[in-house]
Amino acid sequence: MQYLFLIFINRHENHSAFGDLGWNTTGITVISSPPNMGASGVFVGLDGTLYSVDENSNFVVWKLLNNAVNVTIAAGLYRSQGSNSSQLNYPNDIYVDRYGNLYVSDSSNQRIQKFSNASTSGQTIAGVTGAASSALNQFNTPRYFTFDATDTYMYIADYYCHRIMRYSTNSTGGTNGTLVAGGSGAYNQNTSVNGPWGIHYLPSVSNDLFITNNYGHTVMRWTPGATSGTFIAGTPGVAGSNSTLLNQPMGIKIDSYLNMFVVDYGNHRVQMFCANNQTGITIAGTGVAGSGATQLSSPRGIAFDSAMNMYIGDFNNHRVQKFIKLNTATTSTTNFTFKWNSTGITVAGDVGGSSGTATNRFNGPYVLRFDSSNALIISDTLNHRIQKWIIGNSSAVTVAGQASGTAGSSSNSLYQPVGIVLDSSDDIYIADKANNRVMFWTNGASSGSMIAGTGVSGNASNQFRNPNMIERVSSSGTLYISDLENHRIMQYLNGSSSGTVVAGGNGPGTNTSQLWYPFGFTLDLSTNSLIISNCDAHNVVRWVIGAASWTLLAGSATGASGSSSILLYNPIGVAIDQYHNLYVADAANHRIQLFLAGQFSATTIAGISGSPGVSAAQLNRPYGILLDSQLNLYVSDNSNNRVQRFSYYGTTATTSATSTTTTTSTTSTTTATTTATTRTGIWQMVGTGSVIGDAGCYGLGSNYVGNFSQCKSSCESMTNCSAVDWLPSALLCVYRQCTTYPPNTRPQSGGWEAWAITTSSLLNPPAIIQWLFDGDFSDVYGTYNGSLVNNSNVTWMSPGYAGYGSAVCFLSTNYLLINHYLNFNSTSFTISAWIWIPANL
Repeated sequence: MQYLFLIFINRHENHSAFGDLGWNTTGITVISSPPNMGASGVFVGLDGTLYSVDENSNFVVWKLLNNAVNVTIAAGLYRSQGSNSSQLNYPNDIYVDRYGNLYVSDSSNQRIQKFSNASTSGQTIAGVTGAASSALNQFNTPRYFTFDATDTYMYIADYYCHRIMRYSTNSTGGTNGTLVAGGSGAYNQNTSVNGPWGIHYLPSVSNDLFITNNYGHTVMRWTPGATSGTFIAGTPGVAGSNSTLLNQPMGIKIDSYLNMFVVDYGNHRVQMFCANNQTGITIAGTGVAGSGATQLSSPRGIAFDSAMNMYIGDFNNHRVQKFIKLNTATTSTTNFTFKWNSTGITVAGDVGGSSGTATNRFNGPYVLRFDSSNALIISDTLNHRIQKWIIGNSSAVTVAGQASGTAGSSSNSLYQPVGIVLDSSDDIYIADKANNRVMFWTNGASSGSMIAGTGVSGNASNQFRNPNMIERVSSSGTLYISDLENHRIMQYLNGSSSGTVVAGGNGPGTNTSQLWYPFGFTLDLSTNSLIISNCDAHNVVRWVIGAASWTLLAGSATGASGSSSILLYNPIGVAIDQYHNLYVADAANHRIQLFLAGQFSATTIAGISGSPGVSAAQLNRPYGILLDSQLNLYVSDNSNNRVQRFSYYGTTATTSATSTTTTTSTTSTTTATTTATTRTGIWQMVGTGSVIGDAGCYGLGSNYVGNFSQCKSSCESMTNCSAVDWLPSALLCVYRQCTTYPPNTRPQSGGWEAWAITTSSLLNPPAIIQWLFDGDFSDVYGTYNGSLVNNSNVTWMSPGYAGYGSAVCFLSTNYLLINHYLNFNSTSFTISAWIWIPANL
């Protein structure tokens, strides 16, 4: 995910200054109804109300109250194009002053209309209705406008007259305005404006205007009344798509530091130009027209709200897109390339894929969750039960349904349960699919109660036809349930016996108002939306709760299946991480796909595409996916009747700063490669070394590579590493139990040293530390790679059993210690460690 950080002041919309900011490049549709709206000028009022002009379809101004879902009409008569005081004709722009008065540039009526607070009848305050000319009291297609700091004067881009006019906000129709820029014809020279469209007033000593020349493909800065302006972006008369060119620019905003935001209409993007810089940075859109969440199609208007979220009038997509701002404490951007071990570890079920009803077997495992103790809760769908499997154990216990695997419809039975979600008490909500109901099962109870559905298939608001997935909002208790064969997602408020359709419900299909077997979904509370796997449409979509349609996140918008990096084939489970990256269980391709935020091309991080199998590197119709706090990936390998864990390690960090030159350094070992591009820190490889046999405690030498110095010559009793003669730059100590046990075993009691260390905080803790074992070393209990972020006194993994586990201790600013309690089933391994050192240390 890419963020851009800057400081922005938007006087008209919030009258205040803001600190360091960044924008998510994935947009959220906030207005898209009614269909085919022509979103042009947009504006956010002081109270957070969003306004959008509907230019060429409905001839009105829509308003969306803060936190509302549905729009209402703020000005104009719906689908009534005309010139009376209540009508509009191709309106272009909108502004609301501090008193609630609403101003509209009524373009094809050749006038500016003022609607006093709450009035539905407008007053013409500039121009003459229906009269187009170059007279000082008339316009020829007024486009966008801007207002001064006191709302005393307004400045209007008079498009076909190629000029900027100033009028008092208390003027009346037919009154002469003042020419303040251009008016000499459509020329690409500094004494002319050429098809002016967007305009922004900057309160300053000279109160300059910033003007987009739509015909001239440039932006000009012009002091009102001056005989010429200055070109500050684009090349006069040259349309282009590189970072220094524009193509028919429209909307524009400027911050107090003179960073400039330009809606580049013909390039389907929004460009930011840093102060005094004529090279733009794309902060929204991809440069290619499209309807995806990261794309725009002929965008026009731009606005910011008080939280500095950005709104774009996405004209040809018939919507208004919101790009959420992100806060940061620095002026840099860090992107991580995430990597997982491609060899999975079977943590539940049979490694060979055998099914059964025994406590160590599954039959079609589906959805995965963690309970409060981090045990796996697994819907064992074809065994008609919910299983709890403590990681490290060899079998599970049944927590809902019949342990024998018997299906039923009574309160103590289930029939093909799929979706599960837990509350803070580990009570379980279960989508009891074949019983067409949702069951609530109190933690430890032997039976449940039906809280949604009737147990009979149907399409009424209180019925389901195969409910499949379930999510819950913990703060409100609201449930969301995928109603599979009704092709919809239902919302059940806490305690309600019937639901509301919040997505789909329009039959199966591939258009944006339909779902087609929504097998899986997840909640994205940060955007108030559902991320839905549209199984038979072979895509993943985002549906903002309350919206009438979806936007595409992954796969084909037309329902095409495939195995390339941009296609999916029967996607089932979906998940998102804290970076808004998307994970998809691409079931019929037998793989897990990672789509970085805003990207439509994926990387396979687990499984082998198109190759089902039972090996540790293969999957066979993966259904459920789950990430733990360390980003380790858990997969319900449905047709292999097992749960696989793919251990995470991040090996690439890229940090860059806005408008600065960055440097790149690369370090590599036989284990992994770490790359850093940074202004504010550095990835430094702090050591690597080999261990042979079962000797005990090792430190890394001052040269950072090779040559462990052995602190104990034999496997004698060791109580700590205090005897190590640390070199000044020693950074890593690995403690290993010397007692030899057969591979893949551990003692039942005794035999392990009770060794611990009291940690002390680092004075300046590093931001990130990683360590890797060669071959991603693991045994039946897991992989011992690891990482830590922003911690100075941490236990990475507490022992699950006596003598089992790992811990990491920061001992000073000079080194860290990794403590392993488990014997290894290998006699040699390599350890590598990296440390991220912020620049301020």
